[in-house]
Amino acid sequence: MRIAYFLCLAFLLANCQNSQKERSTTEAEKYPGDWLYEQRAYPYDSIPYTFINQEYKKLQQQTAVESRAIRRGDWKLVGPKNVGGRVTSVALNPNDTSIFFIGTATGGIFKTTDRGASWQAVFDESGRLSIGDLEIAPSNTKILYAGTGEANASATSGAFFGDGIYKSENGGKSWENIGLENSHHIGKIIVNPTNENHVLVAAAGPLYSKGGDRGFYETRDGGESWNRLLFVSDSTACINVIMHPQDSNTYYAVTWERVRQPWQRSYAGETSRIYRTRDAGATWEILNSGLPNNIDCGRMGLAISPSDPNILYVSVTENKITNTFNGLYKSIDGGDNWFKTTDFLLTGMYNNFGWYFGQVRVAPEDPNRVYTLGVALYQTNTGGNSWERIARGVHVDHHALETHPKNTNMVVLGNDGGAYVSVDRGATWTHLDNLPITQLYECEVAQSEDDFYYGGTQDNGTIMTDAGVDSRWRNILGGDGFHVIVEPENSDIVYAEYQWGNLFRSVNGGASFQWALSGIPNSDRTNWNTPIAIDPSDYATLYYGSQRLYRSTNRAASWEAISNDLTKGLHPSGSTRYATLSTIAVSSLDSDIIWTGSDDGNVQMTTDGGETWNLVSDELPDRFVTSVFCDLEDPMTAYVTYSGYRFSDYLPHIFWTQDGGLTWEDISANLPEVPINDVIADPKNPDRLFVATDMGVWQQDKRDQNWTPVGKNLPATVISDLVIHQKRRMLIAATYGRSLHEYPLDFVPTVIPTLDSTTITPLSIAPNPVRDVATIEFELQQAATLQIGLYDMSGKMRQQLPQQRYEVGAHQVQFTLSSSIVPGLYVVRVASGKEQRFSVLKVVE
Repeated sequence: MRIAYFLCLAFLLANCQNSQKERSTTEAEKYPGDWLYEQRAYPYDSIPYTFINQEYKKLQQQTAVESRAIRRGDWKLVGPKNVGGRVTSVALNPNDTSIFFIGTATGGIFKTTDRGASWQAVFDESGRLSIGDLEIAPSNTKILYAGTGEANASATSGAFFGDGIYKSENGGKSWENIGLENSHHIGKIIVNPTNENHVLVAAAGPLYSKGGDRGFYETRDGGESWNRLLFVSDSTACINVIMHPQDSNTYYAVTWERVRQPWQRSYAGETSRIYRTRDAGATWEILNSGLPNNIDCGRMGLAISPSDPNILYVSVTENKITNTFNGLYKSIDGGDNWFKTTDFLLTGMYNNFGWYFGQVRVAPEDPNRVYTLGVALYQTNTGGNSWERIARGVHVDHHALETHPKNTNMVVLGNDGGAYVSVDRGATWTHLDNLPITQLYECEVAQSEDDFYYGGTQDNGTIMTDAGVDSRWRNILGGDGFHVIVEPENSDIVYAEYQWGNLFRSVNGGASFQWALSGIPNSDRTNWNTPIAIDPSDYATLYYGSQRLYRSTNRAASWEAISNDLTKGLHPSGSTRYATLSTIAVSSLDSDIIWTGSDDGNVQMTTDGGETWNLVSDELPDRFVTSVFCDLEDPMTAYVTYSGYRFSDYLPHIFWTQDGGLTWEDISANLPEVPINDVIADPKNPDRLFVATDMGVWQQDKRDQNWTPVGKNLPATVISDLVIHQKRRMLIAATYGRSLHEYPLDFVPTVIPTLDSTTITPLSIAPNPVRDVATIEFELQQAATLQIGLYDMSGKMRQQLPQQRYEVGAHQVQFTLSSSIVPGLYVVRVASGKEQRFSVLKVVE
């Protein structure tokens, strides 16, 4: 009852208070934003996809090498499990109602063998954790096919794309990539019911660019080879495919014309069509008799009746920006002719973002029982003559639904709140509240409490737990949750926000919130994830960033501007995308020292509390600034991190300054060249830095240029934010797709095997990255004969220095790279008998 109370309260707050005070937004900003993509694409408005996949694979290999060499502590899941996150696909074992799989937007694949009572993550070490579709071969349920890359054209699509099709031949225990690595987003997979090697794939291709592996693909040898049977244009996705249940040579394909940019979208066009072939793809015909005939046709969702294949249903949208619902159409002659079945109830089922949906399902045994998925879930038992809204008590935004062929009363549903099961055809639903798949933007802890955790989440608001367990989280503020701040010495004072900078304050620990933007004009530009910060020396003082910086000295009761525009100004497109502050940092040593970073590459700082500002980023990369952190010991030292990718030359993602921004030094060293989303230091050991990246959490001691991955068992998804619980000595990591995890800071990694002697001290390598010559530094506690070698990430030795005896003391060994060493990540190994030391070296062009 208490949880229900808080949910209702949060809903009322989000829909009553906010309706009066909500910051104004443009029409485009009312729909799910492109923030995650914008972070990574600026300033080129595109992402080097091939490079990212290469970095991802390198990291997987590096982690495997280091896990064999280093004993590291385990990350522990702290939840939430009961909140959920976006489920994009459901695959049911046709022979066993207890076994099924779910695919998620950014959290990988989970398997249950007890109808959702427990789950196992089965894809974490295989490929990209964004899943478009997942199918079990009906003729051999040990075989599964997974298409990576969510195809819903959402805020995460394009930022977190896939790397092709994967196959498992052992029920999900292991996976192999079988092709279409440039497909980016997979709309649908169909496996021939009688031949597990015959597979059809709808490949959507890149979202923010043209080209790639897009179209209708087929394999008849289980993925050994692929044939593209239908290609329309380099900007047209294939979003759905269907195989006739009684004729394996008859296919249907749905195409969708769509290209997106951060400041606009074109999600409709004349190439959005339904195709049919009766000769396994040799020839195709367009099916449009009775369907709307206009150039503004958007995403369509098509389904065929398994029990009567002459009956098909299609949901149709229109408008290039919104993909507004046009109607649900039906064919009773295999698609030759269509007629509209929709009644008024379905009119607003997609709101104004129909490109996020497009799923229709027909019950296996009854062609008249149909489900159509949108913001809400609707069902007809009369073939479309009448509809009813069902599943009113579940989360909104539905993306996946399957009826079990062995027990057609059992239906499994996937939406932005996770997975649900019904055993009465959708009359009632049970939430499977044990899946750690929440997409977190930000995290926070109450420093004065042991077990108070908070998070800002995609589509699940601001959440918290005061129990410290993974299944007792509750919602405290609606919308999409972002920054949340708890006053360090008083956990009753909580600040939280939802998208576009709508900030609220609670004085009762989150039980209720009040609007907290008095003095900040609605006309100011704000980021999708608007930065807020608290003064570490004066908890009554807070900062809020639009295009300028605001300060409150009365706990957000009122605000005043302390700067002019700190960004580069409006984007050349005229859009309000970019040109906002993205991060704020206040020195704990001097409250007059304040730093800001912007989403268009500016870093500014003031030493007089905002009276004057200095632009200090002229020599820094022109990329989205994700975080600035003020050093805990020196007021003139700070760190800045960046999102974005390189397109040719090496691109560092973290710098530090020791003179207030006059000069900067790249300290990226051996980090993978992927976005860094946050940087913090350990208050107990300020020389120890941690960064949150798109590929895990890494740590570095300022006296050592190398970075090492932190801990084991952290899912290979985006780490969006870090915070340290000082009282419990825990590092907390927010993941975008796998909930919140914590790591014991006082765990000391050790080299394997552990020996009685400690002959060789840890290695230091400089420069790192290196082009041709690296210097390896170490110290010997006793004389030893050493073998120094360079290994690639598969563990193969690539270059070795002659064995040599070294005396007690410090040594510097020059290692000249041979011409055969190509750019990439390598492991340097210094060994004496059974004792060995490792360090990761990055080689650049």
